[in-house]
Amino acid sequence: MASTRRAWQLARLTTARIDGLLLVWFSLHLVYAVQPYLIYQAQQPPFACTRGFAADLLGYSGGPVRYVGLFLAQLDAFNAAGVLVRVVIALLIGVLTSALFQRLAGGRARAARLLPVVLYMLLAARYDQPLLLGPMLVAMLASALIFASGPTGLGRYLVLLAALIYGVAGAAGPATTYLLVLAFGALCGALSGSSRRLALAVYPALGVAAVSLADLLGLQALPAQWRYGIAPGRLTVDLAVSLWLLYAVAAIAAVYVADPLRARCHAWRAARAGAAPSSGGRRVRRLLGEVALVALVAVLAATVAADKAGRQRARMDFLALHGQWGQLLAELERGGPRHELAPFDVNRALFAQGRLGEAMFQVPQRADALLLSVETTYVLATRIRMVDQWLDLGRLNLAEYALHNAWVLGDDNPVVLSRLAQLYMVKGMSSAARTYLRTLSDNLVWRRWAQRELHRLAVDPTLASSPEVLRRRAVMLRGDDLLHINRYADKAEERAWHLVPEILSSLLRENPRNRMALDYLIAHFLLEGHPEYAALEMHRLRDCGVTELPRAWAEAALLGRDLLPTPPDLASLTIPESAQERYWQFRTIVKRNRGSMAAAYPELQREMSGTYFLYLVRLGLGR
Repeated sequence: MASTRRAWQLARLTTARIDGLLLVWFSLHLVYAVQPYLIYQAQQPPFACTRGFAADLLGYSGGPVRYVGLFLAQLDAFNAAGVLVRVVIALLIGVLTSALFQRLAGGRARAARLLPVVLYMLLAARYDQPLLLGPMLVAMLASALIFASGPTGLGRYLVLLAALIYGVAGAAGPATTYLLVLAFGALCGALSGSSRRLALAVYPALGVAAVSLADLLGLQALPAQWRYGIAPGRLTVDLAVSLWLLYAVAAIAAVYVADPLRARCHAWRAARAGAAPSSGGRRVRRLLGEVALVALVAVLAATVAADKAGRQRARMDFLALHGQWGQLLAELERGGPRHELAPFDVNRALFAQGRLGEAMFQVPQRADALLLSVETTYVLATRIRMVDQWLDLGRLNLAEYALHNAWVLGDDNPVVLSRLAQLYMVKGMSSAARTYLRTLSDNLVWRRWAQRELHRLAVDPTLASSPEVLRRRAVMLRGDDLLHINRYADKAEERAWHLVPEILSSLLRENPRNRMALDYLIAHFLLEGHPEYAALEMHRLRDCGVTELPRAWAEAALLGRDLLPTPPDLASLTIPESAQERYWQFRTIVKRNRGSMAAAYPELQREMSGTYFLYLVRLGLGR
């Protein structure tokens, strides 16, 4: 009796409730595992609400859907709004797919209706897929539903064909994605035995021909960067295409093979048992199958489809570009994600917290992990890091050069525009700053910040009351020179990299109290393995109010004293006793091993962990 009651309660769970369970899981997955604000950080879609922007975008095929997608992508900056947008898109995809299957296959494909929703959910959780893929899929499914419903004349087909090519084709990824999904709708229509199967079957071919012909005639049916994958022989298969092909095969198999076969097997079993099929049992099994599908989606999202690398990079980019250095260090110390920019971020964070000279060698270091060079930073997030580095150091012209290059790469990215506005405010070029701020005023995410800065400029045109602007103006290089880090200008990379001391020294000549330039100059010499050069610069620390050398600087000063013919002038800076004890311990270990660093390395690794002594030995041994 209890088991019967339990089965009855389970049977009362309707399909709508299962769908709701799937959407609730998707919402929680987005909030806690994906976090749309990190997707915004990873992509930062360029968008402005100006009439010119809309006119330019709507002039291309796929422009309408792309415009909608870019607008909705702005909402990712607000985490809850980004979650809501994706849940609504998933709901629309589910409703349209259910209607499409109901039209084509009656009630035979109840489980298959969830496949496109599941595939979208897996795509929506990736950091390399644009949000406008969702509106594009909604438009494609709607078009397939239109073509699958009711008798249609040739004139209506042609009108719909033109509207879809203009509105959808190429909006996200290659237009082959769009055409393949429509091909699936056409195939379903053809297999359904409809009299319009011929028109549906040739529709994808007409779409390819129309877009290709427009390109050949120079009508710019697609922008240059979206034209790939159209011409025959160059059809590309990306992630979206692969998933939709999988969906097409699975859905057709479910509608025309699996469901009829399962129904016949069930009827055969019932006939053998001498009883009619139990509708309650079927409902229970179907609901259990859908619950299993939700569980399978959760497993796939957490394992196979999880874009862990994309999330880790977006998280580090977010913390670095927003100056949340304490949190960045905390995550790295907890064994958080590391990528090729982690050493740069760590050194920048340590300096921001005033701990560079103290804790620099307590974390993994690389010899070149201090300043980002101009020509090696093609990724936008890396270029913005470099811009912030030059702005804080005081070389504003290098920052301006990098920003204009990033502008070309970033296609009016709002972060680039905001940095340009900040740079021109520091330079005192208020009219140029207002130009970029007015542009950002049309951006949904940056609107409030831009209007606040415009108000500040209106009240105080020189920004003499802004501590941040005054700090950057105090260290700004006011003269012109031709120094910059360009590792590809010379075949000899080492020669180009040796310009770093000249660049930092020029900033110290401009302002001896430029603490970032001084700390980076000393750190550069230490990373290159020249503690003697670093020791010669340490007397400048007096100008910055330092009375006692921090840990790493003190260890380097003791080593530099041994390497220089005359002791360096430390300007009465105090060397802590703990540093002197470690220095004598280092010398004792090396002497015990007869001066062989290779032989002393195991003991040094145990006893000298987190010291400059161990870093220097590793550098010399190539470890």
